[in-house]
Amino acid sequence: MADQIEETLQDNEETETYTPLPEHVHKVRKWKQIFFMSLVPLAIIIVGIVVYMRYQDYLAQKGSIGTISDEIPPTATPIPTVTPTEIITGVPMDWTLKKSQTCGISLVIPPAEEPYIVPRDPNTQPSATDEEGNYWIFEESDAELFMFKHMTRAIFKNPERAGSGYVSAAVEVYCDDNTDGYTTDELMVTLETSLDENFSVVRVKEILDDQKWGVPVKMVRFQGGTFGNEQYYLLATESHIYAIRSFGGSANTDVTAVRDQIFSQLRFE
Repeated sequence: MADQIEETLQDNEETETYTPLPEHVHKVRKWKQIFFMSLVPLAIIIVGIVVYMRYQDYLAQKGSIGTISDEIPPTATPIPTVTPTEIITGVPMDWTLKKSQTCGISLVIPPAEEPYIVPRDPNTQPSATDEEGNYWIFEESDAELFMFKHMTRAIFKNPERAGSGYVSAAVEVYCDDNTDGYTTDELMVTLETSLDENFSVVRVKEILDDQKWGVPVKMVRFQGGTFGNEQYYLLATESHIYAIRSFGGSANTDVTAVRDQIFSQLRFE
């Protein structure tokens, strides 16, 4: 019995080799552990709230939450294009398109500014053939030529100067309504027959088949009266009949180049 008591005392001495913490210290340490352990889920909750709020802001910037607009980018606003009436192909951008009120045709006209105008020199006296102060002008009038009753033209002149009969450069379009439904060939035959039957001093000197403005035409030269060697181009459309010429006495290559461009850019309705 004594031996057992002695062994028990020895065991107790081996297990109790440290000094136990006081009771109040042990309780404080326990509460600190509980407090710090509770901070972990709180921090997780705060981080989750911040992430969620930022995600909501991101979705709001993209579009409606939970809709297909989150994945499809917004449609771009189309850039307005220039309408065809604002652009005239084949000529400089500052030229304008002038439409005839009677001939069913339009002509391109350059602006009344350099290089399409000849400046006036106040130190020189104007003559009948000089071109100082001239610029391109669109005109219309009732002017009869054979079967044609109206005229539309682009002419290089100074409108403040009295007419002298001299023309620097011009493109003239004589026209009338095609009430009889002529083709170009029929128009040519009718005109030639009319000159013969009416005992006119003017006769057809030359006729050639040609191609202008994308259509077949008749190139005609007349003789007699005031006609020289000018070329007239005859054609018929569904609405009108035409006799067109490009002429002038100018030696200025810039002026004649503009005249040729106006002539080549005639627009038929």
